[in-house]
Amino acid sequence: MSAGLKYILAILCCLILANLYYAQPIISDIASDVGIATSDSGIIVTVTQIGYCLGVLFLVPLGDAVESRRLIGSLILGVFAALLSAAVSHSEISFLVSMFFIGLFSCAVQIIIPISVGMAAEKERGQVVGLIISGALLGIVISRPLASFITGFGHWRLTYFFAAGLMVLVGLLVRKLPRKTPTATGLSYPKMLLSMIKLFALPGIKKRLGAMALVFTSFTMFWAAVPIALKDILHFSHSEVALFSLVSLVAPPCAIMAGRVIDKGRGFGLTVLSISMVGCAFIVTPIWGAYVLTFVLAALLFDPGVHMTNVVIQQSVISLVPEARSRLNALCIACTFTGGATGSWLGPWLYSHYGWLTTVLAGASMVFIALILHLSLRFTVGKHITATETS
Repeated sequence: MSAGLKYILAILCCLILANLYYAQPIISDIASDVGIATSDSGIIVTVTQIGYCLGVLFLVPLGDAVESRRLIGSLILGVFAALLSAAVSHSEISFLVSMFFIGLFSCAVQIIIPISVGMAAEKERGQVVGLIISGALLGIVISRPLASFITGFGHWRLTYFFAAGLMVLVGLLVRKLPRKTPTATGLSYPKMLLSMIKLFALPGIKKRLGAMALVFTSFTMFWAAVPIALKDILHFSHSEVALFSLVSLVAPPCAIMAGRVIDKGRGFGLTVLSISMVGCAFIVTPIWGAYVLTFVLAALLFDPGVHMTNVVIQQSVISLVPEARSRLNALCIACTFTGGATGSWLGPWLYSHYGWLTTVLAGASMVFIALILHLSLRFTVGKHITATETS
């Protein structure tokens, strides 16, 4: 794969995935404007991630049967329309419906990742996946401060107009992608969806997906609650919350590094380390107190740990059956974002009702269970399931 194509794929993932996270740091502004109570404001991100999860589950599998460039282009057009709708919405229902469709069509990211695996040489697949996922992570990282800065400068609606403009650029970049021949043209859409049940029976996949989902639940729970906590506890402004979010810039380089470690066959040990980092991040503020430095330290441990975990597990899952990469990726991300949607709602709810300590202890408990699931993979023994058995 050429270097230029790698970076185009990474930029696409960056700009598309950012759409899911613009709302997080400006969630209180949006909620008050469209009539949602602060304690229920997590529903905004939750609805977006439910849409994303359904898109991954029901649209991403089409990547095995439909020409990918045409499919991605159609989804980007849908994202563009949904972003414009969100920008002009003035009621709770219309805004939440718009956010649902933003999530639904942003699943295009999860079509790009498996096709990149198919285009890359085997010896560089970990590195390519790491680079492309680092692009997606950069989208998550920059979306939060960007939304805060735009909202502080003008109004939260400008954020969504700006995002719609970026989708025009994405549409132009999609035209640069090579056409990819589908790998499962003989399967009807219903059979393709049913085949995912057999894929779910692959040895060890349930434990991998369970660990990934729990870690990502803790991720969205933290980032949905922390802007509210920073404003309440440390009296941060929008600009200060945006600056705090920039701590997450340490995550994308770690994803690239994780990809290189995978290519060397050391993914299992890296995952133990990365999940442990997430667990440590949750206990920093309870041990040393809720100060600026402790929140920064937590974020410095948290984001790299979560995203290195995701890179290793996602790469291991989508490599199990080459002919079913899109469907395996759909399973992987559907499970992950089900947890993500739960965390986005749970974070603000726990913080509003029980405070910061309960929120971080709940997250730490999830991470501990994820670590146990991952370690138990050493004792997982199962038969190999071939590509023909999953079609």
